[in-house]
Amino acid sequence: MEQQPNPKMLSEIGKTGPLTESREFHVMKTFELFGAPETGKVTVDKFPEAMKALGQKLDDAELQSTLVRVDKDGDGKIDYNEFKNVLEERLKKVEQ
Repeated sequence: MEQQPNPKMLSEIGKTGPLTESREFHVMKTFELFGAPETGKVTVDKFPEAMKALGQKLDDAELQSTLVRVDKDGDGKIDYNEFKNVLEERLKKVEQ
């Protein structure tokens, strides 16, 4: 069964603009839903699901370019700051 954040999270995060403290809390909770507790990171196979849960749909080309850019060491894992940075970049694009 696919994990999803609650609807309040989605409506809060889907707004454009900078991540407020409240919005960042919801991003962190979503990250925790999809992250591996033992590493504190989201694996590249869970990354698309996590982004989709936050209302961010990436096509295959966007996904690949984002993963190459974010997963600099190539270990197949994305930490919270990398995850948050990707979301912030995408929200800024929506604003423009």
